[in-house]
Amino acid sequence: MALVIKCPHCDAKLKAPDDALGKKGKCPECQGTVRVPTKPVTEA
Repeated sequence: MALVIKCPHCDAKLKAPDDALGKKGKCPECQGTVRVPTKPVTEA
């Protein structure tokens, strides 16, 4: 199941694979650095 995260720079919604927890990468929209949280974030 893919994780959905938000880019802190441009607010784009990104999908990251489960094995990306704790890693960082580039946003395909703005090229900003995005860190995937170490734990999945659940919205209440």
